[in-house]
Amino acid sequence: MPRKRRDFGGRPAPSRNVTVVLFARHVALLEQLVLNIRMAHGEALSRSHIIQALVEAAMRRGIDAAQWV
Repeated sequence: MPRKRRDFGGRPAPSRNVTVVLFARHVALLEQLVLNIRMAHGEALSRSHIIQALVEAAMRRGIDAAQWV
């Protein structure tokens, strides 16, 4: 039975599966973040959770990716 996905406000949210290719150094950083969070808070997060949180934070800050072009 699939889990219901929720946004960071706890509301049901539509989602899509995507594949992201990262450099090894990026994966190493994500793994270290996951490990640090697990050790400090006992919470098991995935790399996907970290990426989702970073994207959500950028959206909430109003970061305009169009300015990077």
